[in-house]
Amino acid sequence: MNITSVKFHDQTIQVLQHEDKPYIAMRSLCENIGLDWEGQRQRINRNKVLKATACMIKAVAEDGKSREIFAIPLGYLNGWLAGIDINRVKPEIRETLYLYQLECYDVLYNHFLPEVAAVYPNTIDIEQQHEIKSLVNEVSRKSGIHYQGIYTRLYEKFKIPRYQELSLRDYPEAIEFLNSLVIPSGNDVKKRKEQAFVVGVIRAGIEKRDEASGAYDLLVDQLMDAVGNVRKEMDKVYEIGRKIRYVNQSCGIVHDAMAEPYARLNFDKSVYEEGQEVAKKLAKPLNLEGWS
Repeated sequence: MNITSVKFHDQTIQVLQHEDKPYIAMRSLCENIGLDWEGQRQRINRNKVLKATACMIKAVAEDGKSREIFAIPLGYLNGWLAGIDINRVKPEIRETLYLYQLECYDVLYNHFLPEVAAVYPNTIDIEQQHEIKSLVNEVSRKSGIHYQGIYTRLYEKFKIPRYQELSLRDYPEAIEFLNSLVIPSGNDVKKRKEQAFVVGVIRAGIEKRDEASGAYDLLVDQLMDAVGNVRKEMDKVYEIGRKIRYVNQSCGIVHDAMAEPYARLNFDKSVYEEGQEVAKKLAKPLNLEGWS
């Protein structure tokens, strides 16, 4: 079996025909995007649906050698792509991954449309497919449900691998089903209230934390002001203490110098009384200002 190469922007996607269906060569596709192939192979094998549809196909490569290629049907490509969280891959491949998630399936489907239409007759036409796609985007915008989640619900509801294989008889019901997703059910309303409650609790906690943080900063400022004032007062205390020590020392020196001679004086009592009056006149108030 030969490999068909389909141009996608500046890259090439390898496609194989197997059981009258187009299958996508997964390893080369992962390499195009920049994904780790071994990790994606394990992921496919962990998924019940993808594992059941994936297979090894013998094909002749460009070098003329026969190889077994791991592939999945085109109809399941979107499911695999949608399962890759773009926020968890390397930043340098996010733009490429987004491009594949957005356009790859449509490019491949349009390329193989004649073969698919031959295998699946009585399915919706191109105009109806566009109607489904437009409605899915509108429902996603109004309901907040990711568009891939809407496609998944549609596929599960009508047991199809892709919306292009929706039968004509199911088309009106599919339109009605998609429109119903915009109207929230009782469970959706309850879930929304629960989600709003959780958001409210978290938001209240954040606001309380911000409030406490503001109070903490205010108290720290007040404490630093108080410490500054204490330091100023302590400087005054130290200065007064220094002056006290100086005065005390001076008094001691004067006392020691005068007390002994005074005790040895031998004057009349009246002389001591007159001397006391003279001392009162000579005495001046002690001024500590400017002392050093």
